[in-house]
Amino acid sequence: MNYIREINSFYDWLETNPVSKSVIALWNALMHINNKTNWTQSFEVAISTLEFKTGFKRSELCEARNVLAQKGRITWKSRGGNLSAVYNIIPFSVHNTDAIADTSADTSADANPTQVRTQKDTQNRLLYKLNINETKEEDIKIEFDNFRKLYPGTKRGLDTEFENLKKKHKDYKEVLSFLLPALENMIDWRDQKKALNQFVPDYPNLQTWINQRRWETELGKIEKGGNDGDKGSRFCGVES
Repeated sequence: MNYIREINSFYDWLETNPVSKSVIALWNALMHINNKTNWTQSFEVAISTLEFKTGFKRSELCEARNVLAQKGRITWKSRGGNLSAVYNIIPFSVHNTDAIADTSADTSADANPTQVRTQKDTQNRLLYKLNINETKEEDIKIEFDNFRKLYPGTKRGLDTEFENLKKKHKDYKEVLSFLLPALENMIDWRDQKKALNQFVPDYPNLQTWINQRRWETELGKIEKGGNDGDKGSRFCGVES
């Protein structure tokens, strides 16, 4: 998928398909996240992450993604419980690329079939190289800093913490989008324990939290207790 081409196509599409600001913001956020996964066909993302990236409330985002789905721009699937939904962006370029490939094949009809296949394979490889748009390191660092500033425990400077993340976890680009929703889960869990007058340990140092991949533990927690009405306003159902 070509990031810039898709953005241009999206805004051209908006000229005949006007939608709300929340829908536009959600599409852009999903594109940004999908880009960071190197354009995997399907990817998971928490509503809390989309809230952070778009500035819109959960209820608005739930409506926005339904609009995108109805208009054929995405598909998404709920996994039930407290699990994040799975998304699939439907690219504009699919139809354009197919049309170009068909035209190229037609104009080469008299050529050797092997030569035609080789040319198409070469074109596909070139398109693939052009379409892989890795997120700039500075953008990743800024997003990590947004999380770092919100972390309540003891933490060091941005450069030190970011370098530690990169050193300890080669998949740091992929896990970045999980840090904030994991932090929210941890804070919610601690608040529930405090409300029940149960023991709550101190926040671990951020370095320890990162080194031990604590986000995986926090994202695996299922919220228990609490007010159902509050849950409804905080989650799209009980989705994280």
